[in-house]
Amino acid sequence: MSTEASHWIFLGILNIPLYLGIGWLIFDDWSGFVDCLGLRKEFDWTSLFRTRTFEDSWEIFKLVAFCILCFAALLGEYRLFFVNKAHSKVSMLHLTNRSV
Repeated sequence: MSTEASHWIFLGILNIPLYLGIGWLIFDDWSGFVDCLGLRKEFDWTSLFRTRTFEDSWEIFKLVAFCILCFAALLGEYRLFFVNKAHSKVSMLHLTNRSV
């Protein structure tokens, strides 16, 4: 396994409390999360024929927002801790050597 893959796996496991916290903020409890997953298994066409289209759309939005926030946290932490920092040091050196 490459070191980059091990970094992703390490951050993914380390972020489990963060994922649970994001889920708690969005879904309020486990039943809300399970309901969203159950809703996602249905086709979107079936929600058009039911009267609960707004509620279905809201549940899908919460599920998509949860996935985006978890991925953004993982990507941000990867870039913060594991991306080569040589470029940022050069740019900081350039900014500090500027004369006013």
